[in-house]
Amino acid sequence: MVGRVVCVLSIVLFSTEARAETCTPPITRTNIVACAVAESVAAKAERQQARAIEGRWKATNPIFPSNPLLSLTGSRRFGSASGLVEYNWYAALSQEIELAGQRGARRRLVGAAREAQTNVIVATEREAVADALDVYFEALAAKADLDVATRLETQARRMFDAVQGAAAKGVASGVDADIADAILVRVAQARVLSSARHRQALATLASKLGLDPTAALAIDGKLEPLAGVASIVAPDVEQRPEVRTLEAQARVLSSQADVYRRARFPNITLSVFAQNDEVNQPIVGFGFSIPIVFPQPVGRTYEGEIAESEALSHKVTLEAEQARRDARRELATAREVYAASASAQTLYSEQRIARAEKSLESIATEIEAGRLAVRDAIVAQQTLVELLRASIEARRALCIASVALARAAGVALERGVS
Repeated sequence: MVGRVVCVLSIVLFSTEARAETCTPPITRTNIVACAVAESVAAKAERQQARAIEGRWKATNPIFPSNPLLSLTGSRRFGSASGLVEYNWYAALSQEIELAGQRGARRRLVGAAREAQTNVIVATEREAVADALDVYFEALAAKADLDVATRLETQARRMFDAVQGAAAKGVASGVDADIADAILVRVAQARVLSSARHRQALATLASKLGLDPTAALAIDGKLEPLAGVASIVAPDVEQRPEVRTLEAQARVLSSQADVYRRARFPNITLSVFAQNDEVNQPIVGFGFSIPIVFPQPVGRTYEGEIAESEALSHKVTLEAEQARRDARRELATAREVYAASASAQTLYSEQRIARAEKSLESIATEIEAGRLAVRDAIVAQQTLVELLRASIEARRALCIASVALARAAGVALERGVS
């Protein structure tokens, strides 16, 4: 188990540097995942936390709890009865030894922390990819909306020119000309707002990918949902990184309680010594020492720390159960939202959109030919534009719903999308 965690953690820590090289515009579905994973500040912070845990793991490697202690003392006696100068010396080497398996308990504690952090990194990277995809689809939708607004402004200008020409010939009234001018202003304003929305979406996407939000960002792709999400079977919520993180954190706290329990057992200290006394007789000996443990409240038995760690472990276990319930609810909700979005999107068939675009382009021609009144053209134009923009919004909503369903189903978004 520990070896598998170490392998996964190593891949998570060191694979992102290679993937970061692919973060070069234009942004597409091919490189957006690598960019989001490599440039997420939250993911970078969690990877640094993983490196800190690796330091804690190295700290558990020593077999002995402390370094050996070497003691040397020497003395000189003056004014002895024999009149000779006498020297005394003493040397001792001692080593503290743990007998209650404290080192193993500490390694189990850090191992559980390793596993928890591995899942935290996965969850953070997955969240970063989902956020980036949402903004990516928003930018594509804004780009499509801007295209519609640009075409609409062109048609409105044609209609304005046609009505002005008709008014000059006395075929149309001056009121119609004023109405056409008002329409031109309104659609020009709509195009400006669409352009601003597009730039805002690009700036947000650039920021999430670690790029300059003030520079122009090129994106490419179709406003289509993630492939295969509709056929996702019911996943095992136990494999959700959020649930696995909480379970590992519960084991961390349980292991912490075990560390405290084993710390109550006193460590022994073994020592060997040699000395030379005033009669010049060398002495070699062996020593053994053990602390005296008094019960609370006189001594320290870690009862409070053990009770706290166990209570927190039970609390996190309950939070893991709540996370399982939330995961099931999130999946059910995401399925319903995706199904509704898919049904809504089917209303805007390619043939229907093509007819609407063709009719929108022919409005000015119909006015010039006298087959369509200006006021009727206003109503027709507004209806057709609303249809085109609604189709874009339906596609955007379906794309966002596909990301939400993939995330709720536990799809490994951080490994790539299609």
